Amino acid sequence: MYLEHLFLQNFRSYTKSQFTFNKGTTVIVGPNTSGKSNLIEAIFLLSSGKSFRTETNIQMIRFGEQIGRARGEIGHPGVPPGRDDKISKRGDSIPYRPLDSRVQNDTVLEVVVATGEVSSASFFHKRFLVNNVPKRRVAFMEHFHALLFVPSHLDIIVGSPSLRRNFLDEALESVDREYRLASIAYEKALRQRNALLHFVRETGRRDQKRFEYWDNLIIQNGQIMTAKRGAFIEFINSHKKELIDFIVEYDRSIISEERLEQYRSAEEASGVTLVGPHRDDFSIRMYANV
Repeated sequence: MYLEHLFLQNFRSYTKSQFTFNKGTTVIVGPNTSGKSNLIEAIFLLSSGKSFRTETNIQMIRFGEQIGRARGEIGHPGVPPGRDDKISKRGDSIPYRPLDSRVQNDTVLEVVVATGEVSSASFFHKRFLVNNVPKRRVAFMEHFHALLFVPSHLDIIVGSPSLRRNFLDEALESVDREYRLASIAYEKALRQRNALLHFVRETGRRDQKRFEYWDNLIIQNGQIMTAKRGAFIEFINSHKKELIDFIVEYDRSIISEERLEQYRSAEEASGVTLVGPHRDDFSIRMYANV
């Protein structure tokens, strides 16, 4: 799959612009403040349903406007990639032709962000549509896969373990539905289990049945995450690197009934879960290609 067309309306610096992409590699060039980062943000939004630049979605709406949108047509051709090409842009003066009037087997994705005020109270709304049908974000993400790499991602080499976990999660969640669902379920169960541990630490009372329920969920989903992380890292390590040879070493925090029981006293004392994929780490060892 690839992004064939992109339409932006009141998105960041764009009032109304439509872009056409070629099947090969696309190079986006332009002077500073010309909107290159805004364009990449819109593409990533259609893949992940979120911005990589801000946690405040309202910032994606053009200043002074209340509704912004990014709409993309995703092609599924059986044609191999062609030569490298630069991006083709049609200016704001050209009328917008609805993207969903094109080839039937293409998928039209749209994210609409809106803000306003009702009864003196501000509101914000984000809507995801696939072929004009509203979808939840998890279902929306299944239709277009994009992996982002920006200069700040270099921090995964020397930064905290959470940065490395987040980077790997983004890569896997963009292409693996089972991993994405397991990650969502794991995070939810982890929050609930940590709340129980905090309660035990504060009161000294433990509800074993509630622990068993959340323990089962984090074990089941945590083991899926660990297995898929390991397979992904093995895939990376098994492929030849052209410029710099490196391997990724995976420091697993295994989660199981035995491990949870082993750390039970320490977890009740700290009020947090001490084992599981949220404690994983990764390291990168590089070798010079001579």
